[in-house]
Amino acid sequence: MKALRDEGLSIVALFHSHPASAAYPSAKDVALAFYEDSAYVIVGLSGREPVVKAFFITNGVVEEIEIRVLPL
Repeated sequence: MKALRDEGLSIVALFHSHPASAAYPSAKDVALAFYEDSAYVIVGLSGREPVVKAFFITNGVVEEIEIRVLPL
């Protein structure tokens, strides 16, 4: 984190997967959500196809946000 700050950079998103559950923050995810200005991207792998969703987590409140993939 110090190196990021020293370079004038910031974290815009963090991601992880849920191999056996939905793409939604678990209670542990919410409790460990220390970066309120960053999106939390979760890949749910429990279904036939992966599901990718993103959230802001602020003071224990989960808000789903839209993900848009733009062409290069």
